[in-house]
Amino acid sequence: MMSTYQSVLGWALLAYATLPCAEAAPSAASAPHLPDIPFSSTYTNLAKDCKAAGNAGEDQDDALRCKGYGGYELYLYFSAAGVHMVLRKADGASLEGLDPIELAGYEKGMIEWRHAGGQPFALIARTGKVVTAQDGTLVRQPTGKLAVQGLPGFAFIQGSATTNAQAQALADQAYQRHRQAQ
Repeated sequence: MMSTYQSVLGWALLAYATLPCAEAAPSAASAPHLPDIPFSSTYTNLAKDCKAAGNAGEDQDDALRCKGYGGYELYLYFSAAGVHMVLRKADGASLEGLDPIELAGYEKGMIEWRHAGGQPFALIARTGKVVTAQDGTLVRQPTGKLAVQGLPGFAFIQGSATTNAQAQALADQAYQRHRQAQ
């Protein structure tokens, strides 16, 4: 037979166990659901989609102006230290806060533009570096890395990866985290 104390204690424990917990994480069912945004890619083929920009000065190589997306274009600048890609507005205006990317094998290179819902938000490019060969000449070599760089408004997307799938995931996940935080 149960004592009064045991009976009251049992009811108190039952009541406490059924109270909602203020610190419990929201369940997936109660969290706001954002509609899925499709991710896709378009590409700039550096061998086919670039033309002389016509802005070379004395003792300078002419830059290449390359097809872009979303109101942007790519410019390739050449020097003894390598090939640097710079993102500009389609009207040629420069953009603040975006570092040039040193490219590898631009002659056969592709630049991937990551899109969310049809709008570009990041670039993926294979990087390179210039090293001095044994004979003293400068030689451009691939680093084996892909640079991931966010477009204006997405400057928080920065990083590198070794495979294209990793680079895409880096960009897409950063975009999703930013979207969910808003």
